Amino acid sequence: MIRELTEKEFAEIYKQYMEQDFPADELKPLGEIESQRQRQTAICLGFFHQRHLAGYAVLQRSDDLLLLDYFAVLPRFRHQGLGTLFLRQLREIFADQTAILIESEAADTAEAQRRLAFYQRAGAVLSEIRIHLVHVDYRILMLPLSQTLTDRQLHQALLTMYRTIYSEPFRNRYLRISPASESQ
Repeated sequence: MIRELTEKEFAEIYKQYMEQDFPADELKPLGEIESQRQRQTAICLGFFHQRHLAGYAVLQRSDDLLLLDYFAVLPRFRHQGLGTLFLRQLREIFADQTAILIESEAADTAEAQRRLAFYQRAGAVLSEIRIHLVHVDYRILMLPLSQTLTDRQLHQALLTMYRTIYSEPFRNRYLRISPASESQ
């Protein structure tokens, strides 16, 4: 079961799990996420398995697109297929949206390759688009919902999404998006 988290629940998850699950340079401050939630651009969700919190996600919303900003299954629930179930349920909940966009680290490590493979097994399509955000390189995947986007459409969708999430000075300083192929 997935449900939206209260401000208090999310603050507890942030402090207890997110600060350990994500490197400091990839983790937005709690206040920034809460501000985005108040502007209704961020959605903070908990995934519950047998009434216990098993995972969490923060999604960014722009028009009819979502960006999976943070996604994790708690350590004691990993390697049980719950991450795949969590993504499947997200697809059902947001079936009326166009797609869920996913940034997955582009590092040449076994862990980064494992993450990409996980998302692809769950139905995400790996695009040719790469981004550099702050100090991290990412590959972009798309989990189609009501439609599949070409890389060119995905590139435009990302530009729109990042305009919603980040200020212009931040984008100019910390964000680089590879252009979509002209053949698409």
